[in-house]
Formats: sequence, structure tokens, C-alpha cells
Amino acid sequence: MADATERIFRTKTGLCRVTQEQIVLEREGARRGGSWSLWHIDGRALVTYAVLGCIMVGVGIWMLFQGSTFPGLIFCFLGIYLFWNIFASRNNSATMVINRSSIRAVEAHPPHPPATRGYFNLFFDEQGKEQKRIIMLPGSLSGGQDEYRKAESILREAGLL
Repeated sequence: MADATERIFRTKTGLCRVTQEQIVLEREGARRGGSWSLWHIDGRALVTYAVLGCIMVGVGIWMLFQGSTFPGLIFCFLGIYLFWNIFASRNNSATMVINRSSIRAVEAHPPHPPATRGYFNLFFDEQGKEQKRIIMLPGSLSGGQDEYRKAESILREAGLL
């Protein structure tokens, strides 16, 4: 059972529990098994991006040499975009438990339906290295605006915002 100082809100893939000591993210339902085994392992998505980026750049260069300038440039730019995502994601973390004492800052990003869902960026120290954990909230069709207000209230009460 949850104690009096524990607050819970829904995320895109499960629940987020905010206690006095930790922030714990839990995955639920069918997403729990699939997301845990396929994407929770740090780096697997980045390796996939790297492989796809190499293939796209290779195909783009090959097309440029074949005289197909426009499609070749498109493939090269897409490959470079995937490499940029790898570079930009180098400090992202998929950790499920974050000690509150290690949190440096929390950024709130409200939803703008139907274009974007609300999310929070948590900046924290993990093994002496600054990391970022993104907490995505449900979309607008799943009550995302109400959940954002609830999550923002919980994080404010906890002194994180």
C-alpha cells in the first residue's frame, strides 16, 4: 500500500510514483513486456539508429554516384539526422528509479493538443555523470491534459518544480 507521502500519476507507459526518497517509474500492461524487453536496455535504440543511419548514408552516396541527386541527398540527410539523434541522446537515461537527492532540476513541458503531449525532463546525477530522464504523459485522447495538471501539482508539492 502507498504511504501518505507517496503520490502517483499516469505516464505514457504506466505509472510514476513520487515518494520522499525516490521517483519510481513502472510500466503496465502489454507495454510492460514489449517495452522492457525491446527498448529498456540502454543503447539498443541508439544502435538501431546507427545501423539505419549508416545504411541511409551509404544508399544516399551510392545514389549520388548513380546520378540521382535529389533522392541521394534525401537519404544522406535522413542518415545524418539519425546520427544527430544519437549525439543528442547520449545523456538520456532509461532508469526506472531516481533518487530525489540526485535530482538537479525538473523542466515541465505542457501539452499542446493535438500536436504534442505533456512531458517532464528530470536532470539528475547517476554515477557522477549528469543524465536526463524524460517522463512522457498520456496523449490528449487518454486524458493527457488532466494528467499533466495532476503530475505538475504532485511535483510542485514534492518541491521539484
